[in-house]
Amino acid sequence: MPGMPSHNHKPPTARQQIGPRLSHETRARLDAACQEGRGSVSDIVEAALVQYLTPDETADPSALFYRVVEMETRLSKRQDTIVEEQQHIRAMLEEILTALHTPAQPLAPHVATYVQMYGEIERAPILDVSPALPLPRPPRPRGWRRWFYQGPTA
Repeated sequence: MPGMPSHNHKPPTARQQIGPRLSHETRARLDAACQEGRGSVSDIVEAALVQYLTPDETADPSALFYRVVEMETRLSKRQDTIVEEQQHIRAMLEEILTALHTPAQPLAPHVATYVQMYGEIERAPILDVSPALPLPRPPRPRGWRRWFYQGPTA
């Protein structure tokens, strides 16, 4: 609505919160500066950002050169790390591609023979068997079953 202030618009003098990620060493130095009474965390961070972002025409050229050299050194170290990682990745990819393009030879299954599994067949000894004795006669049935009993046929 016209005439109503927008909730998203903030005046240019209002402070806004940021969430920088600091190393443990930098955070410890920042906390130490606050304890010494140099100001609050937000005051120190804001002053440092303003100083960093404001161009200084009166800056010593040797100091600027030192900063450029320092940045180049850090970049070259990171670039060396990246190159090493690329070499490791390239070696791993070559191993993977070699493994993928090498056809695997399927192994033929080994079928064991009877002798390998159980050993040689041993022949049983031939026994001398005497003629069998005749079986005893079964007892005669009792009760009504005796009517159907035929008796031995032999």
